[in-house]
Amino acid sequence: MSATTMTDIAVNTAKHLGLRVRFVDDLPADVHGKLLPVERLVLVNALAPDCERSFTICHECGHYLIHFRCSVPRACESPLINLIEAVPAVDRVVPTPAEHAVRPVAAGKGI
Repeated sequence: MSATTMTDIAVNTAKHLGLRVRFVDDLPADVHGKLLPVERLVLVNALAPDCERSFTICHECGHYLIHFRCSVPRACESPLINLIEAVPAVDRVVPTPAEHAVRPVAAGKGI
């Protein structure tokens, strides 16, 4: 039995949001990943280390939630949101949905 990697967890989070993840080796070196919202697909640079791939998947999931997901209550059921809420506020820079509603991120200065 193999250990679960951070990338595995990130892929499962993307699946929960209805996104597919594809690892590709033909992205430019300075491109870590790309969200294709119409296709509900996240492209990830397969040549990157595991920690970078997992971050990229979560980053693109964040773009999907912020820019393309209409149903905020459903989005708040995401394991990613639960993971963010589990981290004490002093140790994280990402606001929970409730905190964001009270203190919205200024335009152009998002996460």
